[in-house]
Amino acid sequence: MTDVERSVRGDAAGDPGARAAVVRAVLWLLVGVLAVRQVAVVLRRPPGERLTDLETWTGATGVLHIAGSLYDPGRFTGTPFAGLVLKPLTVSAEQALGVVWTFGSLLLVVLLGFVAVRALPAPVSRRTAFLAAPVAITLLMVSLPVRNTLHLGQTSILPVLLVLLACFAVRGERLPGVLTGVAAALQPAVLLFAALFWLTGRRRAAVGGGVTFVVCTALAWAMMPRDSWAYWVHHLAGAGLGERPDSLANQSLHGALLRFGLQGPLEIALFLVLAAFVVVLGLRRAARYARDGQLLLAVAVTGCVAVAVSPTAWQHQLLWVLLAVVGRVGTRASDRLVWPAVVVLVLTLPGKMLLPNVGVVLPVRDNVLLVAALAAACAVPFLSRTSPHWRQPVPTDYAKPVPARFAWVPLVPLWRRVLSRPNLLLELLLIRVVYSAYAKVRLAATAGRSAAEEHGRQIHSAEQWLHIDIEHWANHTVVGIPWLRDFFDYYYSTFHFIVPLAILGVLYVRRPSDYRWARTTIGFATVLA
Repeated sequence: MTDVERSVRGDAAGDPGARAAVVRAVLWLLVGVLAVRQVAVVLRRPPGERLTDLETWTGATGVLHIAGSLYDPGRFTGTPFAGLVLKPLTVSAEQALGVVWTFGSLLLVVLLGFVAVRALPAPVSRRTAFLAAPVAITLLMVSLPVRNTLHLGQTSILPVLLVLLACFAVRGERLPGVLTGVAAALQPAVLLFAALFWLTGRRRAAVGGGVTFVVCTALAWAMMPRDSWAYWVHHLAGAGLGERPDSLANQSLHGALLRFGLQGPLEIALFLVLAAFVVVLGLRRAARYARDGQLLLAVAVTGCVAVAVSPTAWQHQLLWVLLAVVGRVGTRASDRLVWPAVVVLVLTLPGKMLLPNVGVVLPVRDNVLLVAALAAACAVPFLSRTSPHWRQPVPTDYAKPVPARFAWVPLVPLWRRVLSRPNLLLELLLIRVVYSAYAKVRLAATAGRSAAEEHGRQIHSAEQWLHIDIEHWANHTVVGIPWLRDFFDYYYSTFHFIVPLAILGVLYVRRPSDYRWARTTIGFATVLA
């Protein structure tokens, strides 16, 4: 073998590594851009609009202090132990706290992303881990819980990180129990992870978590008795703090039942029954996934159970739902992206963008985060690692490429002609999201009537030059015929929705491969518009 051949082969062998390095650099650049943007968004807010849940601590001079109870204004929704943890910040000026809090929260997000990637079920190569880390951090940064936490001034990222550290980063039984107990002292529903430890045979960690929770809560009670009484007794474990418990911000079973109009003893009894059912079913599923070697999925399922059964689950406390993206659902390769896409869209976009303003779907739209949490906890059939489709799903059928002049050009799967029918749920969801984004962009257009009239004159001049300017004659002719005018009015207001959707529906059922071509064409036209 000549030196030239060795060089060529070496370059070819190095290409995958080089491409991975480029992709990794681009992903980390995206992480950096998102971090800078998040810092800018938070710090550009006026002092009264950032860290709003800590405004109890802000004095007239802009210096933090504790005056009276943490819960007097009703904005701070953390536990008394969380207030005790934040107490050292009272020596900081408000402006300095905004900078420190924002950068500290971003560092916690980065650490959380690295720990979550390390917790992925084996086998995970080093290259995959390096690529997955920036993707995980990006998803965390753009998620609604993290975006809320950055400007509210809450500690909701810390319990998730402590639990992941307890499950994946520390050894033994004592320290995991301590970390879980501290996390539960910050977010009481997290105490369910002690039950997960017990069900998976880690009895000492379970007991240690419960004891640590009691000790931390007792310490906060001794140091802040008035606040502890207000939180645990007067406000029923924080259920009366923050916004109204029946507001859309409370994505728990309790909040959903209140929004459905149930109140009083009936609502409480129904909530307790449903919560017990979700806890039993969810923890059994979590223990099964833990024994199957999918401990990160078990943690996600337990966190989703905690979200559902907590009296209040505010948006900044729902980061557990995003962890459920690691579950694998579906035996076909074409279905594998459905569950991750649903989780990412639900955790990053408001419900109004996901579902239309139609009465039938309003209960789902208003409780979409809770629905996702309940689905992950009780319903979604995640694959077991013993399944033959865990690593090798049923492949997608592609049509054979037609011989052509450029047949030597390799076709990536995105460009191949797919014969099978795409997943209907994912199609409907993506169509809705794309149209919602298009509507928002259209409403944000700043051009006025003068620009529209100028464009109209330009089009009319082109039509005159081509001798096809028939609009004036056609409009006046139609206006003179009432039934024809009414028909075209109805046609203009409805047919440009009904006809394309009807055609897409027929193609989806009868001609799946042609449906993909038509859907993609309409999508590109919408993007260009």
